[in-house]
This record gives sequence, C-alpha cells and structure tokens, in this order.
Amino acid sequence: MREKYTLKREMTTYDGTTRTVEHTFEAVTLDEVLENVLYFLNGCSFTYLKDLIYVKEDGAEHPVMDWKTYPSEEESKQMTMLLDDLFNSKNATKN
Repeated sequence: MREKYTLKREMTTYDGTTRTVEHTFEAVTLDEVLENVLYFLNGCSFTYLKDLIYVKEDGAEHPVMDWKTYPSEEESKQMTMLLDDLFNSKNATKN
C-alpha cells in the first residue's frame, strides 16, 4: 500500500524573511522513503549528503542510492540547482 508523506522546513532569516521547503511524495518501501528524505535534505541545502545507509536487523548495511560511484562535484551542483528550482517554483505557485 502506498502511503503519502510530506516533509516541510520553515526557516526565518535574520531579516525576518521566511523560506519554506516542502516535499510531498508517495512510497511503499523504506528505500523509497529514505531516498525522498535525502532529496528533501539536499533541497534544504544539506548538499554534502550523498547517500544514506540503513542497517537491517541482521547487521547488513544497505545504501539508499546504491551508487557505485558518487557524482562529480559539478554533477552534484547541477542536481542541487535543479532541486532548488523545483522547490522554489512549487513555493512560488503557493504564494
């Protein structure tokens, strides 16, 4: 069964401006949830997070992204800009 999740971050800057990042998604598996949590955190400017690893009861570690190699610094910057554009355009349509 697919479940719907919404992650939201509101930040008030020193000048009193409020910035909101919101990410809504549907997921079935833990992998899907954690992958979207990672995208949300990247959209909140935690761009140094490249992967999340969870440990099952048997001690086996499982990376969410399952990347053999991480993207280059330039590719990471591009992904971050795309995510920022996505979140900013969603917020602009809500206001």
